[in-house]
Amino acid sequence: MPSEQILSNDALKSGATARRPLRLARWWAAIVAAAAPVLRWFERERNRRALDTLDDHQLRDIGLSRSDIWQECSKPFWRP
Repeated sequence: MPSEQILSNDALKSGATARRPLRLARWWAAIVAAAAPVLRWFERERNRRALDTLDDHQLRDIGLSRSDIWQECSKPFWRP
């Protein structure tokens, strides 16, 4: 008989499977943490494109000029 310990069904339910959700949660948290900056980049680029579509009247309403928009839209997507 091998020297490995054979776990009963109760032991599997309590110990072995209890670690799996924790491991999965850590894995998922790492993926979310890695994706967060990329999602911010997409949002920043989408907002800049939306600003670029505003006309002069709308820009005056929010207190910005065309040069302010040009300056903001000329930034790379990773720069806040």
